[in-house]
Parts: sequence; structure tokens; C-alpha cells
Amino acid sequence: MNQNLSDFNQNNLNTQGNGGVPNNQPLNNQVQSCDNTLSQNQNSDLNYGGGQQNFTSAPNPQMNFDPQTGQPINSFNNNKKPKKNKLLMIFAIIGGIFVGIIVLIIAIFTITSTTSEKLVCKSDEGNITIMYNDKTITGYVATGLSYDLDSQKKYAERIGINAYLTEFSGWFKNNTTGTCTKKNS
Repeated sequence: MNQNLSDFNQNNLNTQGNGGVPNNQPLNNQVQSCDNTLSQNQNSDLNYGGGQQNFTSAPNPQMNFDPQTGQPINSFNNNKKPKKNKLLMIFAIIGGIFVGIIVLIIAIFTITSTTSEKLVCKSDEGNITIMYNDKTITGYVATGLSYDLDSQKKYAERIGINAYLTEFSGWFKNNTTGTCTKKNS
């Protein structure tokens, strides 16, 4: 009986690729030998934790072996898929931030344009709509014309919004083929 255990310990445990520590996975040609050794020892006085242990069926999540070649199979080496998921997650976050910024800009423009009064000026050279409230210019939309909002806003605050609108309407009528009209929101 000691001969069988000796054979089992020396020949039947696969220590390949595991630093000399048995990984409880038999080589393909030694499964029968392990089963025979264990069945001969079932009536022995050896008792490990109240019952016999079957060394051939112990799970090993770290290393599996191909039954035909005996070579190790690393079934947990799927490194490419998590990298794709991380990359997809990064693009989703960046895309979400980008869409959020666009939605915020549209919301601000919509609120500004719906709550402000407007001076709408149309001509063959271009169109401009100046949005304003009682104190200052709040925004503008221009096509075909340039408009420096910061300097015009400072000028309107300095002379007053009504005086600015009158002056701008006169300038637009004198320098283009169009006219301006005030529209309330």
C-alpha cells in the first residue's frame, strides 16, 4: 500500500508550470493510475476531514490542461475584451459630456431668446437680431454681418439701451438696404 502512495506522489501529480506545487490536475495518461491508487486506499485508516478526497476533480481556476496535448490552457487570458470595454466606456463618457455641453448651450440660447425683447434687422447684405432686456444686450444672431457683442454691450450700457437701439436702427438703415423693427417676446 505504501508503494501505491509513493507512485501516486511521484508520478501522478502534475506540477508543470506551477512552481513545483501540485495543481491537482492529472496528466492525461495518469488518470487511470490515480483512480486505481485511490480505490485501493479507500479501506485504509487514512481519514482526511471525514472522507476520502478525490485529487482528480479538484477545481483549479488558474490553470487547465489540454487532455490531448497535456499543454497548459489559460482560459482566463481574455485581455483584449476588457480593453475594448474600457475604451468604449471612455468614448461614451466623452460623448456624453460633449452632448451635455451642446444641450446646455441650446438651452441657454433658447431661454435668452424667448425671454428677451428683440430688434430684428433685415437687408440684402445680411440679417441681425439683437436680443435685449431693460438694461443691456443679452445676445444676438447674425447672418452675413459681423457684430462685436462685447464692445456693443459696453456701449449700450453706457448710453442706455433705448438710445442704443435707436442709434443702431439708424445706422442699419443708412448703411444697408434694410430696416429694423422691435419685437416683444
